[in-house]
Amino acid sequence: IMVVGIVEIGWFANNYLTLLEVTRIGARTGTVLVDALSPLAWDDAASLHREVLLHMGVVEYEGVPNGDPVPDPAPARDNRYTMGEIARDCDDDRYGGFYKFIACSMEDSLEPLTIKRDQYQVTERDGTVVNEDYVDDIIISTFSLQAVNNDNPATWAGDPVIYSRTFNFELDPDSAGDFPAGPSVIVVGRYPTNANECNMWDAGGIPIMHNDRDPFDFYNYGTQDRTRAIDGVVRDIELEPADNGPEYQRGFVWTGQYQPQEEADDGSTLICWGSNFTIEEVEDLMNTNNFIPDGSADYEERRQYLPSQGMVLVEMVWNHSLLINFPFFDTFVRMFGDTQRVSISVWAAFPAPTVEPNIVFDLN
Repeated sequence: IMVVGIVEIGWFANNYLTLLEVTRIGARTGTVLVDALSPLAWDDAASLHREVLLHMGVVEYEGVPNGDPVPDPAPARDNRYTMGEIARDCDDDRYGGFYKFIACSMEDSLEPLTIKRDQYQVTERDGTVVNEDYVDDIIISTFSLQAVNNDNPATWAGDPVIYSRTFNFELDPDSAGDFPAGPSVIVVGRYPTNANECNMWDAGGIPIMHNDRDPFDFYNYGTQDRTRAIDGVVRDIELEPADNGPEYQRGFVWTGQYQPQEEADDGSTLICWGSNFTIEEVEDLMNTNNFIPDGSADYEERRQYLPSQGMVLVEMVWNHSLLINFPFFDTFVRMFGDTQRVSISVWAAFPAPTVEPNIVFDLN
């Protein structure tokens, strides 16, 4: 048992490190993609996965309910299904783009491992064999992160750089969010624009919408005031229009097999495909709270150097199985846990200059 255990631990560690390196390759690739391969040039018609479109009730073929036989010749097809398939097929050259380029580079780098699809068999302790869905997936998001200074602008009149990003969110009745006092980094955008949040929850079989803020809607919550008059010039404050309808996908997903598990305080469960990261979790990471703890003597001075930046976040989820799968070893380990429903989750993040925001609140 000890020898087999050492082999299996080594197998798990090797797979973990391989997957981690593949996510780094994907994130590094996203750093240098510009122009037609920029996330800003992405065609949103390709963002949503087929599984998400079906869940939303989007009819694939005009006049044909989903699940019914499609006549020949087929009627007009919803372009989102076609674009979504092309954007997830590395052998189809009809459309490329930021997210497809990254995902295909990751698949190329994954060998000898592979992205597994569909289902696999699991043997329960009582001998029952059931089919389980694989969770293997690649999820890619890009973020616009704005450095702000939540303070009285008059205090910073002598520093034009900090003054330009200073805004007193506490006093403005139109401002949104629970932003900390002083300097911090906030999410002001998440791409793809139509696959950047999950706001639908299952409450006992009834879908309900939670009113979380849209990633682009950080100012004047619930409405889309994209501009602010500064010295007589109307300037953009919010990067893109917010969308207030139901959303079920967080990030660009490759296989549509992974669904993050979240439960709200009221007991409802999230209906979502894609990323494990909410915008609040990304803000927490980028504000380096473990390195510059709130209340430290030089808290404000050090946080002044937090930059505005773009970021590409790449996640992978992968079903792990035993290498040798000796019966006695599997039986022994299952006394302490499951050996068949094991998944590895890894992520990597790198700068994405093409989505770096430059929001100005005032000029001096």
